[in-house]
Amino acid sequence: MNIISFRSEIKVIVVVVVVVVVVVVVVVVVVVVVAVAVVVVAVVVYNRKTSKVVVAVVVVVVVVVVVVVVVVVVVVVVVVVVVAAAARGEGAGGG
Repeated sequence: MNIISFRSEIKVIVVVVVVVVVVVVVVVVVVVVVAVAVVVVAVVVYNRKTSKVVVAVVVVVVVVVVVVVVVVVVVVVVVVVVVAAAARGEGAGGG
């Protein structure tokens, strides 16, 4: 039983590590995208060739990216919690 338990703990640790790495990568990518969008807006505004379409597109992209990040973080947190609960005992949290 101890060996099985140990193996399942290793699986849980690996899953959690992979999930955390994925989240970090996604967050970094999102930050880079948002930074690029902000720079584009700043350049456009600085050149005073402000196109409402460009600004609108950038705003939409930033909003979508932020929403995606929030959703991903929430999903990851839920997954980690579920995995941790499953690791504590098979059939825990059956409600």
